[in-house]
Amino acid sequence: MLSNGPTRRTYLGAILVTLALAPVALAPLRSVADPPDPDSEDGRLMAPYVDAVRALRQRNGAFCCSESDCRPARYRVNEAGNYEVFIHGLTKDGSGWEDGPNQWLEVPAQSVTPPKLRPPIPFGLACWRARKSFGSGGFTCFTPGTGT
Repeated sequence: MLSNGPTRRTYLGAILVTLALAPVALAPLRSVADPPDPDSEDGRLMAPYVDAVRALRQRNGAFCCSESDCRPARYRVNEAGNYEVFIHGLTKDGSGWEDGPNQWLEVPAQSVTPPKLRPPIPFGLACWRARKSFGSGGFTCFTPGTGT
């Protein structure tokens, strides 16, 4: 006798496939939003300033992304008067950004934290990710630190 509906065997097969794939789907993946390794140069430099990094705000007053995409950053001011940050890839010690292009990138003005919103961090700090939002160049925030 033929059946038009799914069989018990079909249901069991689907359940087994789901169970087999579940660990792969739920496996922890390294996120581009991971904070720097605490033992890395970036992690050690940022450690005393974690609360200040978490307080970092965008120009519109919204919080950046805590310490997840933020790293200490070398920066300069270009001929047009805009900030540029050197975004380097991950180093052996875990410093830098995943998928960092190893080049100077101009920080859009809307990503620069205004002086009145800058936390007390004595070094440049850039929050960058390889996935770029329209017009952001990958930056969510940048602060040159206090005193600049």
